[in-house]
Amino acid sequence: MINNEKNNNRLSQGDIYKNITYIEKINSIDDYLEIQQIVFPNVVVLTQDCDIQQHLSDVNKTKSSQLFSVLVAPLYNIAHFVHGEHLSNLKIEGESFISSKNKGKELLNTGIYVNSKGISLVNNEIPRYHVLDFSKENTELPISVVDFKHYFSISADFLEKEKNEDFICTLNPLYRELLTQRFSNYLSRIGLPNPQ
Repeated sequence: MINNEKNNNRLSQGDIYKNITYIEKINSIDDYLEIQQIVFPNVVVLTQDCDIQQHLSDVNKTKSSQLFSVLVAPLYNIAHFVHGEHLSNLKIEGESFISSKNKGKELLNTGIYVNSKGISLVNNEIPRYHVLDFSKENTELPISVVDFKHYFSISADFLEKEKNEDFICTLNPLYRELLTQRFSNYLSRIGLPNPQ
């Protein structure tokens, strides 16, 4: 599912980086800047690889194919996610997928028991989420969940140069395409009003 080496030594779709900062808000107060930020332990790059490749070939040229930024999504540790605790540092409570041992099913040999919706989560049957099971890989990453409602942009050049030492691994092509396809399907859904 993953490769521990960078694709052609460059930023790519499906790359996973650690310790990425999201600037939430900047306020100017009496000649000082107050910066509120969130540091995500791990993120995955969602931007299409062909766009990144075109951007990198056009850096320092005056071409409109250059990217201002790439889209990334946080990877949430599934053990925290199923308990609804993955955003507790932000004082946001998530949905719980936990069940009692005698009513639920064990989650991927973790000793955590989940309800039927938790099983659907792990089987990637809920369009909003995508589970990446790193348990069989030689990596520091836990089994992780991508929530397609949580994504942000970050400078492509920043990831390429400044965060190079924080590269963890990259998803192999079929896995990264599946992730991006599911993300784009979720993003392009048509929201209908609730009938009253």
